Amino acid sequence: MGLIAAEVPIIALMDTQCEIAQLLVEFQNGFVCPPENPEILVKTICHLKDHPQTLAQMKKNSHYA
Repeated sequence: MGLIAAEVPIIALMDTQCEIAQLLVEFQNGFVCPPENPEILVKTICHLKDHPQTLAQMKKNSHYA
């Protein structure tokens, strides 16, 4: 939870049903990628590279988490 408090957008490799994953989705300050699906991780990284405004918004959203 330290990264959330540090206002750092997060890409988490974890079960999408765990508590931390649900917080990331609820507060929209990160992405959750299932560890068994590396294609989703690659797509997420490429999306963030092409959409820096998403990273900026996630950083702002972290402030309210």
